[in-house]
Amino acid sequence: MKFLLDYFFKITAINPTPAASTAFLKQVLVVVAPKVGVTPGEITMCTSKTQVAALTDNLDVAQLFD
Repeated sequence: MKFLLDYFFKITAINPTPAASTAFLKQVLVVVAPKVGVTPGEITMCTSKTQVAALTDNLDVAQLFD
C-alpha cells in the first residue's frame, strides 16, 4: 500500500547541533610516579599545571589542563 499524506509543516527556525563540549569533565584521578622528594602514596588535588609540575615529571598529565 502507498499513502500520500496531505500534511505539511512550516519550518520557522532551524537549530544547529551544538558543538562538542568537555564541560561535563569535572574531576580526574591520575596515578603517576612522583618526583624525587615527593611523598609517594599521597592523593593531592591539583587545579593547575604548576601544581602538577611540582609533584611529577610526567608531561602527559599537563595535557588534561589544555
